[in-house]
Amino acid sequence: MLEAVEPPPLFIRGDADGNGELNLNDAISFLNFLFRGRAAPAYLDAGDADDSGVLNLSDALRLLNFLFRMGPPPAAPF
Repeated sequence: MLEAVEPPPLFIRGDADGNGELNLNDAISFLNFLFRGRAAPAYLDAGDADDSGVLNLSDALRLLNFLFRMGPPPAAPF
């Protein structure tokens, strides 16, 4: 009997620019998308830091809280 193996994630949650790192640029990218009409993250789930199913201000705030205040990390896959 074979067990199903889940494939590795195709993104890192919170990594808006897809460079494999979480940094201030990712939060700025989310905010630019939400409030300035800039390009969406290449993979929308990457922008959904709290995995609520919706991209909104709380996603950028969660990422900033993680980066600068030692808050909880973005939801999996992280």
